Amino acid sequence: MRSEYQELLRAFEAGEIPNTAFRHRDHLLTAWLYLSRDGPARGAENIAVGIQRFAAAKGVPEKYNHTETLFWIRFLAHAIETHRDVDDFETLLTRLPGSGSVWQEGNDLPD
Repeated sequence: MRSEYQELLRAFEAGEIPNTAFRHRDHLLTAWLYLSRDGPARGAENIAVGIQRFAAAKGVPEKYNHTETLFWIRFLAHAIETHRDVDDFETLLTRLPGSGSVWQEGNDLPD
């Protein structure tokens, strides 16, 4: 795993990322890292628990939505399975539908 990815997971798990700096795309990257590293079942559990913990630590536990989280976990798990030849998040995004919209840096889902 690339060192910047290791650092992202470390900072995420330590709660060091400011809430304003952890946008939708960052959630997806973090989920991809867990799913890629830990496999679909364990990775899904790790990211769901991690996002819940992150939201609670930032004082906004109500921002965690389990249904949306499961959707994105399943979407990414499917993308990983479908594109087994891809081992880079940026490359994976280019293979997904809508690669020019929701995946772009700065774009976020509405609250």
